Amino acid sequence: MTNQGKKTRVYHAAGLDFLFDEQVPGVFRLVAEVETDDLDKAMLLTNDAGCQEWWLDQRVTAIKTPCRSTSVGDLIVRSDGVGYLVMPAGYRRIGSIHALALLAN
Repeated sequence: MTNQGKKTRVYHAAGLDFLFDEQVPGVFRLVAEVETDDLDKAMLLTNDAGCQEWWLDQRVTAIKTPCRSTSVGDLIVRSDGVGYLVMPAGYRRIGSIHALALLAN
């Protein structure tokens, strides 16, 4: 299956660095778009790799810079509109993102 033309959006939880309980934060900021529908690839590409900031990677369209790496409590939304919360181990499917308050910047 090809990911050509499919954009996954990466949102960071506003004011939260980590999520310590099972509640979904209600406000997220769009920080990047990645041309993939693969959650792991989107996560990998929006994390600092060694000495290079992730927003300098040409495979990523950075919306907000500078920015921290994607981590627990953040949201990845695939091109089909389904959101996945980043958990300590893997992702939790939360369904359509329309029910969440999202900020563009």
